[in-house]
Amino acid sequence: MIPDAFPTDGKAGVQIFTPNDYGTVGSFAGYFSWTKPQGCTWIYFVIQNSGGGGGGGRTGAAGTARGGGGGGGSGSLQSILLPAAFVTDTVNLKVTRGGLGGAAGVAGGNGTACDIMISSLQGVNTSYYQLNNQSRGGTGGQPGTATAGGTGGAGGVAGSQGCRGIGGLWYSLAGVNGTAGGAHTGAAGGALTTPTTTFTTGGTGGGGTPTGNTNFAGGAITGAAYWPSIAGGTAAGGAGNLGFGFGQRIDALNRRLQPFVTSGGTGGGSNGAAGVGGVGADGAWGCGGGGGGGGVTGGAGGRGGDGYVAIMWW
Repeated sequence: MIPDAFPTDGKAGVQIFTPNDYGTVGSFAGYFSWTKPQGCTWIYFVIQNSGGGGGGGRTGAAGTARGGGGGGGSGSLQSILLPAAFVTDTVNLKVTRGGLGGAAGVAGGNGTACDIMISSLQGVNTSYYQLNNQSRGGTGGQPGTATAGGTGGAGGVAGSQGCRGIGGLWYSLAGVNGTAGGAHTGAAGGALTTPTTTFTTGGTGGGGTPTGNTNFAGGAITGAAYWPSIAGGTAAGGAGNLGFGFGQRIDALNRRLQPFVTSGGTGGGSNGAAGVGGVGADGAWGCGGGGGGGGVTGGAGGRGGDGYVAIMWW
C-alpha cells in the first residue's frame, strides 16, 4: 500500500526500514538488503539518523538544589536522488536505534548514524559509494546536578556530499538541539518551538527544584504548521509526553501530509519534597528524548527516537 505522500504511478513504490523490522528490540541496529525493482528509472533514498536520549534528573534529599536533565538532540537527515542505472541490483542498509535515556544523574546515550551502500565495488574509497557520508545521530542530554540543569544534547551534524563517485541530487539537514534542564535554583525545563526548516526536534529538559522544594514543570514544545504543541510533565513529578509520531509508521496513511515530520519527547516535572522526579518521554523517529525532573529520586530521561531509511522508486 502506497501512502498519498509518495509517488503512486504503476511503476512506483516505497519501502521503509526501521530497527524493529530486524527483530530483536535490544539490538543496536538492523541490517538489511534491498533489491532494486526492475523497470524503475529513478530512486530516492532518505536517511534519518537516530536521536539522543534525555539526561536524568538530579537525585538529592529534600532541601537541596537539584537540576533537571537536558533533552537529547535529534539526528540529522540526508537524502539523494539517483538514476536507477547508477545503483547496484542489491543495496545494503544499516538502521540504528535511538540513544537510551539516562537513569537519575546519568547522561542520555548518543544516537548513531544509519547508512546505505549503493555499490558493491571493491578496493575503492567507500565514501564515494556511501550515501550517509559524515552525518550523525543526535547526542544525549546531560544530567541535572546540584549546581545546574543538564545541558541539552546537540543535533546531529549535517553530512558532506554523499556518493561522490556517482553524483545525483543530494541534500542534508542538521539535527536540532535538545533544551536544557531546569536550573538547580528552581525552574521549568527549557521550552522548544518547532523549527520551520527541518523535520525533527530535540527533546525538552526536565524541571529543576531548589532548596525550598518548589516544583516545576518539564519543558513544553510549541507547535507550528504540521506539528502539534506538546505539554511538558506537570510539576510534582508528572511524566513528560511522547513525541509527535511516536509509535506510528512513517508511511501510515494518517501521516500522508507530513510523512517525515516528528518531534522529541518532553521533560518530566520536578518533585522536591518527598517524591520521584517525572520521567522524560521518548522521542519519535529521529528525535531527542525528554530530560528527567529533579527530585528526592531523580526522574530518568526518555529514549531517543530510532532512525529509519526510506527508499522510493519510480
